[in-house]
Amino acid sequence: MYENEFGAGWVKMTSFCGVLCRHFHNEVTSARSPLSFLNSCDQTITEAVSQAEEHRRRRQFRSRQLAALTIVLIAVAVLAGVGFLYYINPIPTPPSEVVVIIVNGASENASLGFEPSNVTVVIGVNNTVVWKNEDSDWHTASSDSPEFDSGTIPPGGIFKHTFLRSGTYPYHCDPHPWMTGVVIVKASTSTGTVTSWVYDQEQPIVPVGLNTMYIEKLADRIT
Repeated sequence: MYENEFGAGWVKMTSFCGVLCRHFHNEVTSARSPLSFLNSCDQTITEAVSQAEEHRRRRQFRSRQLAALTIVLIAVAVLAGVGFLYYINPIPTPPSEVVVIIVNGASENASLGFEPSNVTVVIGVNNTVVWKNEDSDWHTASSDSPEFDSGTIPPGGIFKHTFLRSGTYPYHCDPHPWMTGVVIVKASTSTGTVTSWVYDQEQPIVPVGLNTMYIEKLADRIT
């Protein structure tokens, strides 16, 4: 680096001396007065220094422009790389849930039951169905096929099931056969939608004593 600077300085000095020599030769041959010669030399030196300073400022400006352009290109390349990685490997988002309410009084009123009774879900979008028991009695959400079976859902309890296969799934409540519903599951057709998000099926935790009470209650009804 120092050798380059020294070389550039030497070139400038040589050029500057050449200018002075040519000027001196012109002044001598023109036979001007010494004062005029000195003034002319001073003007020549001032112009040479100004030109050298202007050249230095231009070089610095071009260097700064090149540095700024390099930073911009690097930033654009980084952003493009991040965007490409996100495009080919999007961050999966968990599917939302669809809630089905077991309405209060459904165990005694045949006109009540699951609300809504028919739901449509899309795999990877909202394919988890939650049954909430807001009745004062026990209920089940039992698929007519072997897809899912909640077991007994106590008052205030919930049951979740995530559907991973498209199809139509009718279901019912075992203790109250008039309570029926249908879940229609559709496959996702959107580009980039994650269709393999797996949820663990959550069974309601029911104390043994409450199960015994429920069995006794059913026995009383039958008798």
